[in-house]
Amino acid sequence: MDHPSISAIYCDDIRNELGGKLSFIGVYSAEMQLPTFPVTLPKFCVFVSIKLAIDQYPKEYVRVRLFDGENVIASLDIDQQNLEKSKPSVLGSDQSVNQGSTPDEQSIILSVGFTLAPLLLQSPTSLKVRATIDDEEFKGNSLKIRLANEQEQHLFGASPANP
Repeated sequence: MDHPSISAIYCDDIRNELGGKLSFIGVYSAEMQLPTFPVTLPKFCVFVSIKLAIDQYPKEYVRVRLFDGENVIASLDIDQQNLEKSKPSVLGSDQSVNQGSTPDEQSIILSVGFTLAPLLLQSPTSLKVRATIDDEEFKGNSLKIRLANEQEQHLFGASPANP
């Protein structure tokens, strides 16, 4: 594994289920269409996963940030003390360690969830995830948020504008 893999699930809600499972409600793929701007979403969630090789486990800190365009709208720092507390055993006793046949195939997944309630969107934008691991920044996937076109407006119960 050359560098950490950062992925985000953008959704309306994240629910904790029995047995340690998570349910993601209203998942958005690459973009979200809205009928108008500005708009306030009552609740919006982002679940971020950072996959690292065991030998890449952070030594100092991890900072996960969510951007609306260029503005940080949510941030979480995991300092060295908390990293040490959550560091899984390389022997595989922790479920967050994927055991491969070689040390290069062994990986760890760190996860962070953000709940924004409410989320005000002033105009079309992109939400982006960035993770800084020991002073090196990595990019995750983004969510494009745009105004729905005339053909899509019917999905929101609006009738298309008359020419």
